Amino acid sequence: MGRLFCVYSVMALCAVAARADTVTLIPDRDNTLISTSAGNLSDGAGDAFYAGRTRQSSIDLQPRRAIIHFNLSSIPAGATVTNATLRLVADNRGQNGNRTMILHRLLQDWGQGTSNSYGVGATATNNDATWIYRFYNPTNPTSSPKWTIPGGSFDKADSASAICPNLGGAFTFSGISTSTMASDIRAWLADSANNFGWEIIGDENTQETAKRIFSRENTIVANRPQLTITYAVPEPSSLILLGAGISLLTLRRRP
Repeated sequence: MGRLFCVYSVMALCAVAARADTVTLIPDRDNTLISTSAGNLSDGAGDAFYAGRTRQSSIDLQPRRAIIHFNLSSIPAGATVTNATLRLVADNRGQNGNRTMILHRLLQDWGQGTSNSYGVGATATNNDATWIYRFYNPTNPTSSPKWTIPGGSFDKADSASAICPNLGGAFTFSGISTSTMASDIRAWLADSANNFGWEIIGDENTQETAKRIFSRENTIVANRPQLTITYAVPEPSSLILLGAGISLLTLRRRP
């Protein structure tokens, strides 16, 4: 009984002996998918990306979707994600009402090139993501790897939502430990090969609802997207205690 009590005591100590840390990350890739049947437009290097629907004369060109990716390698192995927030800053442009933005987990990899169009769409450059293609090849466009579904292949489940304000400014997607957003991050930490980031989808039902959101290329650092992740990692001492607990349990089981 005494040994069993020691084991439980050790396990209780291990449960609380974890260090909470927070990391704030800037994207290593972002882009705008611009709807076009040719799949030849992008805005990879612009200082903003776009989500929603524009008022361009051609209906084919109106929808915009943003895609964003973060490198999570700075988070230690074994970390447990307890909270996550994605902070974006929108330009005060258009004053087209408060608009809901939805995060979706992307299911395929994609690229960012050097196209820069201020949102109207420039000819995609090498490796740019477009509405049709994931890595655009300007020399031979039809050989470019495609999205399974035009407009980006993503999980239909909402990872998170947020309101982009009418007058622009900061807005935040939040994910507690039980949220889909936090679950996405945990899955990416467990298997970084499947970390393709998120797609941001705005109001695509109404014209003139597209929001201009500052990208990682923006010259003002405070305007760039920021993913803040809070996580817990076991303290080295707790790992030693856990080993001791396992040893005691093993000894107790001996005849």
